[in-house]
Amino acid sequence: MSADALHSGENAAAESVGLHMIGRTLAHYEILDRLGKGGMGEVYLALDRKLDRKVALKVLPPELASDPELVERFEREAKTVAALNHPNIVTLHSVEEAGGVRFLTMERVEGEGLDRKIPRGGLPLERFFELAVPLVAAVATAHESGVTPRDLKPANLMVTHDGRLKVLDFGLAKLRERPASPAMEAPTEALTREGLVVGTVPYMSPEQLQGGTIDSRSDIFSLGIILYEMLTGRRPFAGKSSAEVISALLRDTPTPVEELRPRAPRQLARLVRRCLEKDAAQRLQSARDLLIELEEVRRESERDATAAGGTETRAAPRRKALGIAAAILAVLGATALAILWRQSPAEEAEPLAPLHLTKLTGAPGLEDEPAWSPDGKFLAYTTDQRGNLDILVQPIGGGQVIRAFESDADEAQPAFSPDGSQIAFVSARDRDGDLRPGIGWGPLTPLLIGGGGDLFVGPAFGGPALKLAEDAYSPAWSPDGRKIAFSSPGDGTSTISTVSASGGQLERLTTDDLAFQPAWSPDGSRIAYGAIETDSGEFDLRVIPAAGGPPKKIFGFPAGAQVLEPAWSADGAFLYFTSNLGGRYNIWRVRAPIDPDAEAGEPEQVTFGGGADVSVSVEPTSGRLAFSTVDVDVSLWQLDLGTGATRQITFETGHEGNAQASPDGRTLLVATDRRGEWEIWVYDLAGEALSAVGPSFSLDFPGLWSPDGKLVAYTRPGAARLPTVVYKELGSMSETVLLENGFGGEWSPDGAELLAMQFRPDGSGYTDIVAVSPEGKRVRRLTAGDAVSNFPTWSPDGREVMYNSTAGGIRKLWRLPAAGGDPEQVTFGPDEDSHPRWSRTDPNSVLFLRNHATLCLLDLSTGEVRELEPDLSSHFGLDYPSWSADGTHIYFSVAAKTGDVYVTEE
Repeated sequence: MSADALHSGENAAAESVGLHMIGRTLAHYEILDRLGKGGMGEVYLALDRKLDRKVALKVLPPELASDPELVERFEREAKTVAALNHPNIVTLHSVEEAGGVRFLTMERVEGEGLDRKIPRGGLPLERFFELAVPLVAAVATAHESGVTPRDLKPANLMVTHDGRLKVLDFGLAKLRERPASPAMEAPTEALTREGLVVGTVPYMSPEQLQGGTIDSRSDIFSLGIILYEMLTGRRPFAGKSSAEVISALLRDTPTPVEELRPRAPRQLARLVRRCLEKDAAQRLQSARDLLIELEEVRRESERDATAAGGTETRAAPRRKALGIAAAILAVLGATALAILWRQSPAEEAEPLAPLHLTKLTGAPGLEDEPAWSPDGKFLAYTTDQRGNLDILVQPIGGGQVIRAFESDADEAQPAFSPDGSQIAFVSARDRDGDLRPGIGWGPLTPLLIGGGGDLFVGPAFGGPALKLAEDAYSPAWSPDGRKIAFSSPGDGTSTISTVSASGGQLERLTTDDLAFQPAWSPDGSRIAYGAIETDSGEFDLRVIPAAGGPPKKIFGFPAGAQVLEPAWSADGAFLYFTSNLGGRYNIWRVRAPIDPDAEAGEPEQVTFGGGADVSVSVEPTSGRLAFSTVDVDVSLWQLDLGTGATRQITFETGHEGNAQASPDGRTLLVATDRRGEWEIWVYDLAGEALSAVGPSFSLDFPGLWSPDGKLVAYTRPGAARLPTVVYKELGSMSETVLLENGFGGEWSPDGAELLAMQFRPDGSGYTDIVAVSPEGKRVRRLTAGDAVSNFPTWSPDGREVMYNSTAGGIRKLWRLPAAGGDPEQVTFGPDEDSHPRWSRTDPNSVLFLRNHATLCLLDLSTGEVRELEPDLSSHFGLDYPSWSADGTHIYFSVAAKTGDVYVTEE
């Protein structure tokens, strides 16, 4: 069955042959709607009344159901397919007969076919691997179980609403093949007639077309075609008719991948070429071998950071988001959620010229936040080569790299003055030495709403610096060099202000509740900045007159989409910025007309890299771009409270963290993307992955043990991609829904309730702490007021609840009676306090996170806060602290950010 057949949001027009089935009941399945027509029959949406779940029901055609030989073969093969157990293979539940009608019941999968997800020019490299690896893994599993799909094509590959890939109709296509086939006839686009080898011409192997011996290597050829199309955006064998396509498949050599996509890894292009060998003996001989090599190429690609940006650019479509939860949580300090976008029709626009990139930096660790000198001869950037953050100045034409300022404190966000003699920057030298990210530790780390730093200006090549403003970030010079604009956070707000470059009184420019990262236009008349509408949590790109006045919204971004770090083009006609409009963080641009009544038009995507392209800077004379491509690895660590010793538990490239210790202290529930998708796994204390529990929404959402260790609760994507809390017995396939539109926090000590956070249905973005009964039928709301409250935890006796909340502005710890009552603020001061976890063994001890940088213990009897200092040698971010079962150790996540600076060639 095609992806469209299972996609309930895109029903085909009901044909008369299928209308009579709607409303009928087959056995205990009530047919609700017709979904489409698959390769072996009509497909319907049905309600399984026994299990109270919706399934896809495929009614087999009469000619198949009436042939005893085919029925016997069908049932034998269906049992083989039903035995397949792989997260990327659609589940076949049963083969049944009722009232003379034979039908299949299958997992209902909602999403969109891969054929509709591949853009012109191919998928970003990171997204390619996210889909290609599970696809090949699914085929390898099928082959090793004796199943040969034979009709692999993008239309039979579903990309679900949470971004996963599912292979449909596994192994059933070959049932249309007779044991003794008559002579091969001229194939059509889809070969489904009895007596012919089943397949779809553009994705068939030469031996399929010639009626030769078919084995798993034929699927390798089909996989090669799909991988080629995913990489390049076009099929390797094309023609105006099926006959021309067949001729190309049998005789032609496709255009090499590296010609169509020069920045694709050479090993990947070679791997695809080996899959497309016309002689089956010359191809890769198994899908497992292909999977091993593909994963190796992926690892090498990530290490080398080769995917900084595509060489082909195009006018990008506006995309529609599926939720606003990501923006709300990101602004408040949680790791940004993964958002799946759905494409709407592209509007015509003049394409951008292709980018030709040069990698300027390549040292281990982080190089980020590039800034051009006005003459284009130097580039300043931020690095962590010494452990702390420093600003380096590098000559573009070669020469000695200079450390701009002599300080062992964090210094970042450089901005050259218009005459090139000075650099404005942010430093923690007059504070505790550490700059703090305000929006998590991912690609958004450039201090959207940060802390721990002040604004300074000093000589570009060394010398004493002058402090201009406290608690100020993202400096931007006026073109005449007299003023500097910057953003400064407040109690839940952030505003744009200006100050004289020689010091003096600050002038507040904006009244937006959340305004950040200003950029002064080349003519000095306007200042662009990012803004967040507090009512909706949506991001805007705005421009305000530098002399003051009302701002103009250049572009309002759909829910979940973010705009960061605007930068003007050299002529002032465009604004460049970082955004996840395309699903990944890339550089975009949009027109910024001077006329306040003129339309800005749709944003255009500039880079197409699979990583996170951020921190764009525009060279003032030539218009060359500089930007950084950054990535983050998150690993799990342990701190021994007795000795102070730390050790790293996990070492996978990717994200692993948010550990929750089992009640017996032997294992950990860990959130991980080790297989390319967010899941909850059971790990041992040595960091070895033992077994998968179920899908997860993101790293923010932990798996939660019940007090007796028999049940596991976790948060997975639910209806409309909203986070949904479920639980099940460990090892069971059956799960129970506890709460929709929220995520779990902690089981009560007696197991009678689960603490959770739930979004309000009014779309405000505010959240409440609730207590849910295990069967999900009783939900008690514990908090009220317009605030975001999350990460709740029980006291050891179950009588109180602690959580973090924005009720007072910045996140602080609060407590209230578990039975209900007035909340009480627990921590105070200018720091952000979050992620509390009450000790299971000491009622006076609460573990929490301060500024996502320090682990702290709060003594409730004295109010004293003790900072813990894990022995970590590099600049890092911390998150998700938790206790061991006996209270002697603490688990936490450590993020190591890496990045390199790229520049466009003239």
